[in-house]
Amino acid sequence: MRKGIYRLIAVSELIEYASCRRGANERDLSEPSRRSMSYEGKRILAIVPARGGVQRIPRKNLVSLRGHPLIYYAIRNGQQCPYVTTTVVSTEDGEIARVAEELGSLVVPRPARLAQPETKTEPVLVDTVSILKQQLKTYDAVLLLQPTTPFRKTETLSKTIELFFEEDADSVVTVSPVPAKFNPYKGGTIEDGLLKP
Repeated sequence: MRKGIYRLIAVSELIEYASCRRGANERDLSEPSRRSMSYEGKRILAIVPARGGVQRIPRKNLVSLRGHPLIYYAIRNGQQCPYVTTTVVSTEDGEIARVAEELGSLVVPRPARLAQPETKTEPVLVDTVSILKQQLKTYDAVLLLQPTTPFRKTETLSKTIELFFEEDADSVVTVSPVPAKFNPYKGGTIEDGLLKP
């Protein structure tokens, strides 16, 4: 397995970050019918984390953008990516859950302790996978789709998944160049295809 400091392989000049995690497992709720060609038989779970109690932009994940709620674009990406087996939304919010289901996504209820302003994304992914794992279905990878990147391309997700398996990576992140005015401590550099702080 190829590893950098963060064990990340970077796909340069792409916009959304899609984190894939090994050893994820699946769920029970019956899956909506969808066409999926899979990637060499791999089962991939796309998780859309969508908290309701966002403070800076109230109800952010439901804000209308080009006639659709913001969360629509992440769900659609998961549904349209040919390698994704199942798309789920993790939320503690009833309205977000209803909208997600109307858009054809499965919903995994998120506990209140993981719906706080200080909650990091990783525990939400682990919780979602744990809930689905109880249903005895298994996925080979997890794809993180943040609702706040509505203009990501489905082809980017496909390339990310291909790279993840072809490089036998622990995880893959897509990044984009940023102007020097941004805080360098929140960015990184790409060296030999690996993302480093």
